[in-house]
Amino acid sequence: MNDIAKYIEEFVKKEYEINLARYNQKIDDSTYEEMAKVLENFFHSATVKKYRRTGREFSSEMHILSSQRNSERHVVRTVFQVKSYKDFLLGSSLSENVIGDLMYTADTSYDQQSKRPLYYANKYYLAETNEGLKIVYYKVYEIDPPIWVDSHDFEPEKVLRDGTLIDVFKISPPEYEPSLKDYLEN
Repeated sequence: MNDIAKYIEEFVKKEYEINLARYNQKIDDSTYEEMAKVLENFFHSATVKKYRRTGREFSSEMHILSSQRNSERHVVRTVFQVKSYKDFLLGSSLSENVIGDLMYTADTSYDQQSKRPLYYANKYYLAETNEGLKIVYYKVYEIDPPIWVDSHDFEPEKVLRDGTLIDVFKISPPEYEPSLKDYLEN
């Protein structure tokens, strides 16, 4: 579990770096693209999340000012805990890529400053795949009501059931009451 925690902690650091770079005019597009490739490599190629510039970040003075504000709000996600599961159920496409019999989840905070207490924002699903250890899926935490929701509705590429919880590796507790309650229950 420690290896999984290190993997996700490295991912959130790289994500923070690219979030800052996205709005930094001193970083040229080719350097940014190389950074994006490094970050995207944490994901399985079939489920990769794209980290690309839109081309509008620096197209006008208003966009430049907005980009500067966006950059100033970014923070490194807090990793709260890592869980391991067996007997999970995957969509048909996702199951073709996962070769291990364990699934891991990592509950993390948001990647931008918030006035709210520290709370769950994303749950990343990691597994041993035909490409090595990769993030294969993620869910987003809705605050009202507090519930995890799928990042998309395409069933063949979803985690359909987490499975049987085997172990929990606690790293740092959230502050928001519903997130903290979930954290303390496991």
